[in-house]
Amino acid sequence: ELSKSPWTFATASMVAERVTLAKPGRLMIVSNSFKNMVTYETQVKHTVTQSEATTMDRTEWTKAMDVYSFEPSIYEVWEDLHEFYFGCVVYAAFLEAATTETAQRMTAMESATKNAGEMYNKVSL
Repeated sequence: ELSKSPWTFATASMVAERVTLAKPGRLMIVSNSFKNMVTYETQVKHTVTQSEATTMDRTEWTKAMDVYSFEPSIYEVWEDLHEFYFGCVVYAAFLEAATTETAQRMTAMESATKNAGEMYNKVSL
């Protein structure tokens, strides 16, 4: 159902909300990463889940969060921030995959055009 409409950040947020409601213990996102018009790389990215964040070392947590000031406190907005984080990760993975797909299509069409031109030259008298 998600693929029937154009992919937007709102769509990624819907996916993120479903993932957040499932409360996974660990989450890995597999996607294609664009390198250039000819190559791409499949990557597995680990994203921090809520359960992983709550078991994170407090000094590590403080280092990461003390850079920012929150109003209301971080503990009150944590769930919303975490859902937004998931939405950003999902949307970024989609954009990378879409870029890779477009590049591969362009490369394929360029090759097809070149091959058709060569065939035409061979057939013409």
